[in-house]
Amino acid sequence: MSPLEGALAGMKEGQAILGLLARFQAGFAVMDQAALLACFAPGAVFMGTTMPAPTTEPAGIAAYFAAAGAKDMPKRLEFEQVTAMEVGEGLVLLAGQQSFWRDIDREPRSTPARFTLLLRRETEAWRILHFHSSARP
Repeated sequence: MSPLEGALAGMKEGQAILGLLARFQAGFAVMDQAALLACFAPGAVFMGTTMPAPTTEPAGIAAYFAAAGAKDMPKRLEFEQVTAMEVGEGLVLLAGQQSFWRDIDREPRSTPARFTLLLRRETEAWRILHFHSSARP
């Protein structure tokens, strides 16, 4: 069982949330901006690992992933430790540790990070309402 599966085990909509995060990981692996943006709710607050300030604009989120995808492909996102909590009707908070993997000179390298995600159930699917990632101390 993966850390995500373990954290979401027993949650009524755990499988749907796993689906959202699998789509995010798949989009991240190839830096598919459209697939990544589809994971976010309208007006989502986004603060990527290397961003100096958050954005709520889809263009800002797309620009972040465009810059990240400009080199060191392929990429991989691994959730290593995850805590999940239902914080309201249709709202789930995830926090934990992750690593971003990329190839540098054909050698896999990782950047350890920590994250907080607030997910919201929308009419058609779960979406990311808040995304924060920062380097691990």
